[in-house]
Amino acid sequence: MKNRIGYILAAIVSIIGIGLLISVSYLQIQAHNSRQIIWYIIEIIILLSAAFYYFRNAIKNTSDDKGNKDASKLKTIETNSKIKSLDFINNLSFWGGMILMIYASHQLKDDPQFSYILFAISGTLTIIWLITLVAQLFYIVKYGRKLDDTEK
Repeated sequence: MKNRIGYILAAIVSIIGIGLLISVSYLQIQAHNSRQIIWYIIEIIILLSAAFYYFRNAIKNTSDDKGNKDASKLKTIETNSKIKSLDFINNLSFWGGMILMIYASHQLKDDPQFSYILFAISGTLTIIWLITLVAQLFYIVKYGRKLDDTEK
């Protein structure tokens, strides 16, 4: 359980770092200083892969595979609950990012600095949405066949 909490915290820190790097790179583009942009892109890619790694390790199944029916039923219940929680995070981050993007585009003329902050937050929510989408696809591919086999 301690490892799972550590992985979740590391994934959150990675996602916050991605949001900060997106904000800084946007400000560098606005200042027409494009020398360090390639390094920011490399750091974003590294943090994105680290966030996916931590997120994947945090949601791995923890039940033992002893071959008995109770363990397979427990694994099925655990996997289904994780998929449902990922679906909730997926929907929340998508719609939250969409609403923030619409609000930021309306505020662009009045207060551009505030709009840039909102764009960075919505970009971070988009990254969270993409990570949860990939994690859901991982569960579908990895456990979909096993869940179908246990139902037969």
